[in-house]
Amino acid sequence: MTQRILTALAVLAVTAVAAQAMVVVEHQGATNPTAQGWTACGEASCSETLASPLTPDAGFGVDAWSINDDNDFELTYGYVLSASETAVAQSQGWRVDTTVRIPTLSKGLDSVGGHYQFRFAPDKRYFLRWSTDAAGVPTAYVLGDGQPSFELASAGYHDYSLRYDPNTDTADLFIDGVERISGVAPNIDPGTIQLTWGSGASSGHDPAQANFNALSLFIVPEPASLALLGLGGLVALGRRRR
Repeated sequence: MTQRILTALAVLAVTAVAAQAMVVVEHQGATNPTAQGWTACGEASCSETLASPLTPDAGFGVDAWSINDDNDFELTYGYVLSASETAVAQSQGWRVDTTVRIPTLSKGLDSVGGHYQFRFAPDKRYFLRWSTDAAGVPTAYVLGDGQPSFELASAGYHDYSLRYDPNTDTADLFIDGVERISGVAPNIDPGTIQLTWGSGASSGHDPAQANFNALSLFIVPEPASLALLGLGGLVALGRRRR
């Protein structure tokens, strides 16, 4: 009986552990991202004076890091993945979760209020961008091989989760827990393997602002190595029961 119980627990442990996702890097609340493992934009024209903490964001009760551009260059924060993190992201999958508000700006795709870009392979990347209407209601754009979009029903903070499946080489976008955009193939563009995020305007466009409450990159660790950890604990349990 004990052996059967341990075997059943082992199967459950392997299944549960293999499904776990590991945080690689994250931003939370009103803390300066450079204190959380991110590097600020290295361009001479980018300045952290364009960013400030909101404690909280007035009218929303949410702490955030507010990023403004200066009408010439965007301000971004970046994290360069290690070789091991890159290998796992490519082979096992990843997701980027963010909670963000784009203040009232009448903008379209060519002049977005905020964005992030994740290049997870030497020549593959995704963008998630946001614009708003005059009432501050955002539209989310997933830029990969194409640029599908989804317009939300209300202004304010929303949760976005872009999830990549290496088996299909596509990503799906969940907004506030509901899948809204499906099966987007990556954009093919060579460059540094990194995640960057920040304001969204570029030279020649109006100033843009994005208030980030949270942004996190998750990867799914190798199931085999995690299974060994789970099974190791069960073996120790079995020995104690003898």
